[in-house]
Amino acid sequence: RGTTDQFRLCVPPMQLKSPGVPGVEVRPVVMARVTVEPDQVVIFSDSCILKGSKIIEDIGINDFFDFTINIYLTWKNEMGDRLITARAEIDVDLDPPGPFALVPKNIIEAVGNRALSIALDALLKDFMWNLGLDFDRWAADENYRKEREEMGKELGAELSSVEDLNESLLRYLIKR
Repeated sequence: RGTTDQFRLCVPPMQLKSPGVPGVEVRPVVMARVTVEPDQVVIFSDSCILKGSKIIEDIGINDFFDFTINIYLTWKNEMGDRLITARAEIDVDLDPPGPFALVPKNIIEAVGNRALSIALDALLKDFMWNLGLDFDRWAADENYRKEREEMGKELGAELSSVEDLNESLLRYLIKR
């Protein structure tokens, strides 16, 4: 859910368990932005809210980390060779609160990496699933193909005007 270039991803609940720490249910909610470029689609987020077990709220875990993710989708469409590739970069800075400060950093990192891996897999899986559904519709529905072609033309015009603006700005800055 969201605007045409933003969406909210609600990751299904995960149970995180680690020795010496009670099990915790975590449900990440990520707000992401989509940017379409001529040679790639970029999905970006720096907003992740963790919901779940009462302890998540009690210790205010959301105040103790910063999150950034970039997912790059690229494609290859040459004779007989069609491929979509997804690559992700994720960065989380964590300052463990309260009782978690007593847990060795390698355990916190292992639990955090697992949670992020699950969230990232869910995001990519959902996106690729919807992309596949969209392709199936595109392949079977001529009107849908025409609609998408028109959207592509409009987007292309927008992108070329942005590129013209960037080139003009660059020329202006070089002259100064």
